[in-house]
Amino acid sequence: MGRASFCFSPLSEQPQAAVVDEGVRESLRRSRPWLWRNSIRGHRHEIHTFARSLRRARENIRDALSLWYDDAETATIVERVNLESKLGEEVAATEELARLHSELSRKLTEKRRRTVRLLQESGMGTRDIAELLALSQQRVSQIARGT
Repeated sequence: MGRASFCFSPLSEQPQAAVVDEGVRESLRRSRPWLWRNSIRGHRHEIHTFARSLRRARENIRDALSLWYDDAETATIVERVNLESKLGEEVAATEELARLHSELSRKLTEKRRRTVRLLQESGMGTRDIAELLALSQQRVSQIARGT
């Protein structure tokens, strides 16, 4: 199998018009605000499952695929989560900020390591380096040790 593509669609507790083509929303009433509908298109059979959580939805997709494929547990699955446009935009903006945060955090760690090393080589003590960089002495020591 190798690679499968499927979509997750949240179904709200408020009835909505069914959009069968894209599987974005369907009419459904539930006591909980979210139910995830999963579908895989492009397979010889369309596969649909339902779950109350995204984690369980992912498990259900693999379970369904395992009926036809031996490598369903290790296959690469490309997800598409269908959300209302404003929610999708919020999720995308959050993911972008998380990516930027991760990148800046990595750069900051590298910069601190280099700065601590250079300050130590210049003869500055751990206490002064900590004060200068607004870090604890313990953190400066950890950075100097590379941990």
